[in-house]
Amino acid sequence: MNAETFVANLRLAAEKTAVTSLLRALGEPPGRERESELVRLSHWFNALDSPDQSKVAEALAMAAELAIYNVLLVFDGYLAIESSEEKGQLQLFYVRAGERTLLNDPDAEALSSLAKVVD
Repeated sequence: MNAETFVANLRLAAEKTAVTSLLRALGEPPGRERESELVRLSHWFNALDSPDQSKVAEALAMAAELAIYNVLLVFDGYLAIESSEEKGQLQLFYVRAGERTLLNDPDAEALSSLAKVVD
């Protein structure tokens, strides 16, 4: 797996799945003992007309996209996750069949840049 494939798969697995799952849960909360916060939001969401539900879906998609983008900024070292003066460096490897691929290679295009071009 290379960096481009990683970003595309991450967006599909985390970003798009999170939005779809949350919209489904807002439409009809799952389970027998439903979380009260989710039930409250579900009542609100279901009371909206269709255009407003679409706007909520757009906002959720934007929030999920920004969350993934910020995680990629962390992997790239552009967004700090520690407050000390001397900061460490994250190295993200994909390992398969004994082969290691550095996905956030500082000498290659930043993962966060790939998120802007991957659809």
